[in-house]
Parts: sequence; structure tokens; C-alpha cells
Amino acid sequence: MKKSIWFLIAILIFSLHYSCTKKDNTAENTVSTTNGFKVNNIFYNTEMAGINVINDTFQLIFYSKSVSFDTTKQQWKGTGHAVAYNELLSSNIVNDIPIGNFQFSLNTQLGYFTEAITRTNYNFTQNSGIERDCILGNISISKIGSTYKIVYNLTNSDSTIVSGEFNGTPQNITSWFHKK
Repeated sequence: MKKSIWFLIAILIFSLHYSCTKKDNTAENTVSTTNGFKVNNIFYNTEMAGINVINDTFQLIFYSKSVSFDTTKQQWKGTGHAVAYNELLSSNIVNDIPIGNFQFSLNTQLGYFTEAITRTNYNFTQNSGIERDCILGNISISKIGSTYKIVYNLTNSDSTIVSGEFNGTPQNITSWFHKK
């Protein structure tokens, strides 16, 4: 009888340990797919984010860790994935990062962005790979505590749909482009 009780206790402890471990792995997988975007149900990591501030306009860039910016040559290098929002206009700024909901428009006006580009498997050094221009889209930027949550959706000129999310704090990369 004692052996069967110890056996049941051992199974119970193993089951609890396994279920806790399984929950932890699921949480890790969720976090790892947060910073990136999907095109045609394929996920592309864009773990990094940067913001370039020029007067009252912003450029918001999401990019892979395998991509970097050469400040001497003033160009991106490496191979990876990226989404760039250009001419993002806002009067609601928190630490150089605009907060709010923004739509796509070719005409520059407050609350809109005038260009967005998606690059997948792109070699920035050779300017080759898949590049798609936005024809319709939106981006929502909010701040919760010290973390920004950025959710975006684009329709590109080739009819592909891009949906992405970034959670973190985009780095101010303005000095990269102006050699400050």
C-alpha cells in the first residue's frame, strides 16, 4: 500500500512539473514571435526597432538583428527583413516616439504616414530581395508603462497583406543618419 501511495505521489509531482514546464515553453514561444510580421502566413523576425526624428516627421523602422546601419557609408547592410514607415506625422510625442493611430495617405498631413515599405529576405548591401510598397495601411502606437506596443497592418502593391507587432522601446537612431 505504501509503495502505491509513493508511486501516485511521484506521478503527481512529475505531472505538475511537466505542466509547469509546458506552460513556460508556450510563453517563451509567444514572446519570440511578438516582434515581427507575417506575409502570406510566413513569420519574419524584426527584433529591432528604431526611430529617426526630422523636425515634425518620423521614420519608424523594424528590422532583423542580422541587419545594421553603416554610419560612414550612410546605408543599411546585411541580409534580413524590415518594415519602414516614412513621413509619420504626429503632434502627440512621448520621448520622440509618436503615440496614436496613423493611416496611409500620399498627401502629408497630421496623423498620416506617406510611405511604408516591406522587405523580406533582403540583401541591403546589394539592394536585392523582395521589396513591397504599401498602398493602404495603418499603425497604432501606444505606451504601457515603459514599453511601447506597436501594431501595424499593410496592404502592398502586389496585394500581399502584412500584419506585424513590436513590443519594446524603439532606439532613437536619428544620429545614424546625420552623423551627429
